[in-house]
Amino acid sequence: MKKLLCLLIFLALLPLTALAEFPVQDVTIVNTKSRYASDTITDAAYIDLLMNMLTAPTERCDFPELRNSARSYEVHCHLGERKYAIYQVFHDDLYNQAWLLAPTGETFPVGCELPLLLNNTLHDASTFTVPEAHRALLAEHGWTIAFRRTCMFETLPTALSASRTDPTALHFTWADLFLRDAGYDITPYLGKTVLPYMYYLVEPVNRVKWMPSDARFLTENGTGGVLYSMKAIVLECEGEIIGAYLMALSWDGSNLMSLDGHTAIDLLGEDGIRNYLLAHSESDADLAALTPEEVIRRYSETYDPRLETIDGLLSKMGTAHESGLYRRSEYDPGAAQTDPAVSIRKVEGTNHYEVQGKSGDVWYPALDWESDHGWKIESYYNTGY
Repeated sequence: MKKLLCLLIFLALLPLTALAEFPVQDVTIVNTKSRYASDTITDAAYIDLLMNMLTAPTERCDFPELRNSARSYEVHCHLGERKYAIYQVFHDDLYNQAWLLAPTGETFPVGCELPLLLNNTLHDASTFTVPEAHRALLAEHGWTIAFRRTCMFETLPTALSASRTDPTALHFTWADLFLRDAGYDITPYLGKTVLPYMYYLVEPVNRVKWMPSDARFLTENGTGGVLYSMKAIVLECEGEIIGAYLMALSWDGSNLMSLDGHTAIDLLGEDGIRNYLLAHSESDADLAALTPEEVIRRYSETYDPRLETIDGLLSKMGTAHESGLYRRSEYDPGAAQTDPAVSIRKVEGTNHYEVQGKSGDVWYPALDWESDHGWKIESYYNTGY
């Protein structure tokens, strides 16, 4: 105990930069509130990355008044011979502000990439073996790999088609837009098995890149709003890199980005997603001929993704902290719905319908017209009408 106290006093007398001189053997990350801790991390590249972020700040500040909902983490750095240095990181994700409390007792403002890195490391199954070719590829485009998450082999579709019944085809048809923007062409590999390497990146991206309306949340200097952590997907086929693209850590499956940082808005405009997907899909004449009431009745009785808007279906395929590239759960044709429609009435002046379910509940599904594809369900919930 006396040795530990002496060490803490010694560390407190050092400037933050001097702490970087101590070789760190391993680190453990702890969620301060839940006390959930990561496994002990010994990977040298990750430790160097993290320690550079922890020891780089030079501008001191007073310790902030934190909201109760602010997140906090501890980084326990093992310096050898039972010696530790503990860094504390606080994150107000409402205002995108973060602070570092060093072992010296000094407080520094830091970028939000630090707490996001700690949070992602805590909540995902991290592995640290990264081929240098992958690290170099992403670094060339300004992205830094934090760690890797194991991903399953995928079989590319035989054709790029925005299918409402094949999630693999829909995802890779959408991803192809961003692959081509970076100069990749996966068509020679269609039908083949590929290994997607999934990497968590250090650099976050503001959601305004996908949702321009978020600009109202930004400050004059461009801060604020919602920050998305990013994942990079590097595709390999028989040991050869055949493509790479980025994916936001969100539940929206359309939030992809090219290696050069281009989103769908940059490449297609604000209203281009649906048109792009429809241009890469085939119409079903029988479904296209259904009236809105027939679409609602069928959808209320038996779930059928072919009756949903194509962009709405894509948006529900986001995986956030999951290990897959897309969610397959949205594709289950034939699954029974829980509340078949008993009566259907159009709500005048809107695209909503009032639906009386067999259970007695009332629903307000919204429908959209998809040109040659006919009427499709945009949402099937009480939308606040």
